[in-house]
Amino acid sequence: MSTARRGRSGGLLRSDRLVRMGRVAVPAVASWLGARAVVSLAFLVAHGLSGHLHHTLAAAGGSGAFTTQDRLAQGLLGWDASWYSAIAAHGYAGVGHASLRFFPLTPMAAWVVGGLLGIGPGDGLLVVANAAALVAGILVARLAWRELGDGPTGRRATWLLSLSPAAFVLAMGYAEPLFLALAAGVFLAVRPKRQQGHGTQHWWVAAVLGFMAGLARPQGVLLSLGVAVEAWREIRARKAGLLGREPGAGAGDSVAAPAGFPAVRTPAVAAGPALAPWRSNAGPIVATLAPLAGGGSYLLWVAWRYGGLFTPLSIQTSAARRGGFADPFATLARDVGDLVSFHHVGTGLHLVWAVVAVALCVVCWRRLPASYSLFATAVIAVALSGANLDSFERYLLTAFPLAIAGATLLGKRKWVEPAVYAGLAIAMAGYCTLAFLNIYVP
Repeated sequence: MSTARRGRSGGLLRSDRLVRMGRVAVPAVASWLGARAVVSLAFLVAHGLSGHLHHTLAAAGGSGAFTTQDRLAQGLLGWDASWYSAIAAHGYAGVGHASLRFFPLTPMAAWVVGGLLGIGPGDGLLVVANAAALVAGILVARLAWRELGDGPTGRRATWLLSLSPAAFVLAMGYAEPLFLALAAGVFLAVRPKRQQGHGTQHWWVAAVLGFMAGLARPQGVLLSLGVAVEAWREIRARKAGLLGREPGAGAGDSVAAPAGFPAVRTPAVAAGPALAPWRSNAGPIVATLAPLAGGGSYLLWVAWRYGGLFTPLSIQTSAARRGGFADPFATLARDVGDLVSFHHVGTGLHLVWAVVAVALCVVCWRRLPASYSLFATAVIAVALSGANLDSFERYLLTAFPLAIAGATLLGKRKWVEPAVYAGLAIAMAGYCTLAFLNIYVP
């Protein structure tokens, strides 16, 4: 091939990559902007209604009470964001024992960014959260495209993620945006791209991102389940000496590709040793254990500094907060009673979203790889296990495969997609307004 022809080929390849990047990034930016417009509108509505309400809710620390005016004054740094901001500014010792239930990566990042930009930890927290939310949207869209070979599905996935009922917290100083970006990055690193007969997994990148995810949220340890599925597949392939092909595929056999991609005909590979050297499996093993190590390192630090290895978890599961573990069916039945009796309608609505989450989980198992499905199932199971389901909708945000699963259901009727987006935007605006009014616990 001549130099000119190679140059033209390389230029076309780069151009194609730029087009793909644009098709992923543009919907993510649009959905990111749309979600923040909804949050801004909700704040204005809450401010307009605040003069007619005097709702008071016990402070999370149990040392006082927040009024509606207090919540409006806090704005995007309200609720849990106020804890992260305080930790970033004063450290755990300066905020109090109850702050230990908040994992450290987000306040650490806020402290660093706030210092580098000279804007302080509070504004630094908002920069971190909103930038991470944008990155998360891009990565989820990229994952959907990679797994399903369908750009429109990626676009739908990022819109569903951005407009989920509790997704207004992605604009606030919460830990969920950073965790979502890290979790999506882990899956992007460990899922093979088999378009040329070989995988392109990046186990050590996944290990770093997984360790950080474990430091960001307690749910970070659940990433180990999804990574373990991919690691087991990779180790089996290496053990069989068939790296780059599914175990059991013969030389020159066709390997099924994601929808939209042509089938891959794998090259003949000489059989390797019966068991690959342990060094070659170090990457998958470390990547699997990294989220556990991240969360465990924080617990060990708490045990060393304050005594009590599981202090953060015991604080979070206290009766004043999420409560201990309980039968999810009994909890949902109680919430149904609240909904029917109109005593706590917001609490009763947890049932609606629980049903939606379980239905989307079934779609995950049918249409997505097992690693995604196992991770999403674990997140839902943990979210449903609390004695009270406050913040249940927010916990579901971390199960991002649900957004990809939901995106696969929206392409059959043209009117369904905009109708779903409109309904979700209204729901998110409602939840956000109630949170600013100190009524709904995000």
